Amino acid sequence: MEGMTRDRAADRFLQFLIERARDGTIEGIHQSLSEGPPGRKPSAAAVARHEWFRSLSADAQSRVIDVIRESVDSAIFGVLVVLDGLAGGNAVEGVTSDFSLELQTYADEEARGANATELSVRINPPDTTEPLHDLFRWKLEERSAG
Repeated sequence: MEGMTRDRAADRFLQFLIERARDGTIEGIHQSLSEGPPGRKPSAAAVARHEWFRSLSADAQSRVIDVIRESVDSAIFGVLVVLDGLAGGNAVEGVTSDFSLELQTYADEEARGANATELSVRINPPDTTEPLHDLFRWKLEERSAG
């Protein structure tokens, strides 16, 4: 991890966020709606959503998935605005403060358990000209264009 920069760390974070959290969430909801909720005893509400979704036309189903995608993207964008320190106000009232997001590396799992970092790179420094919420939006635009 030598030579890890803020830009590389931010790119790695956003890659994980998009592939594992965003895409996984959208796909999981889509699967639950189209194939039925997982588990042996899904909630009545989840079953009702599945039955409702299956009754929709293909075009209406596609629109529902678009709304879900937009909702997930908006929620992630909002969280990133908070992490970028642009949600208005300090993290701790009356104290200059923010939330720090860092990529940390460790020699091994034991060192990780002891929080003995080898390397720590702040992903959301307050002086950045490319905040995470913009990088996220740009990555999504790149994906849809490509």
